[in-house]
Amino acid sequence: MSNYAVVNDRGRRFRVEPGIEIWVDNLRKAEPGSKIVFDNVELISGDGGVQAGTPTLKGAKVLGVVKGEKLGKKIVVFKYKRRKSQRRALGRARPLHARRDRGDPGRLRRPGVRQRDISKKTDPRDSS
Repeated sequence: MSNYAVVNDRGRRFRVEPGIEIWVDNLRKAEPGSKIVFDNVELISGDGGVQAGTPTLKGAKVLGVVKGEKLGKKIVVFKYKRRKSQRRALGRARPLHARRDRGDPGRLRRPGVRQRDISKKTDPRDSS
């Protein structure tokens, strides 16, 4: 049985395992390399079985490290009023943080996204 946990970070659930990298909203001011604690743990699965909280497990924490930040997918908002010649398009990209759960390098996991190996791929926006 694999070790994993389901954490809730500001209304979004993430399944984390040792070595897994997740992208979360960048609302906290955290520097790369700093430690982060997820204390809203809803489920833990391990060798001892599955423990589920109602709604969270008391005293359970998941520790992670901030790896970096990037811009997420651009969100386009289009406002339109018919027969009034009013059209307005706004767009912005959400800032995201990469947080890696402590452990070995792993694979990216987000709900609804195909699993892919991120250790070989580089971000074209990185200038270093």
